[in-house]
Amino acid sequence: MLRSLVNWMPPQGFWHIQLDEPSSKLCTFNTPIGRYGFARLPFGINSASEVFQKIVSEMVSDIEAAEAILDDILIWGSDQKEYDMRLNHVLDLDRAR
Repeated sequence: MLRSLVNWMPPQGFWHIQLDEPSSKLCTFNTPIGRYGFARLPFGINSASEVFQKIVSEMVSDIEAAEAILDDILIWGSDQKEYDMRLNHVLDLDRAR
């Protein structure tokens, strides 16, 4: 069985997850020049890894032979053709997001 660990998100994947307005307000802090509220999921927030894991898991939940592990996706197939088909399906889903 062929296996591959695919890093589908760009580096610092947390920054690619947009926060809604209430969440942005919860991630606001003061600076000497004023307040700053994050528009994207900041790395270091306690729940950030859980939120990120949930999004990755939901993305591949309906795909046979694909599993989310932290910020990676494990994809496998019984042969190269099946593997390539599944890999392309996952990449197409990512592009559609």
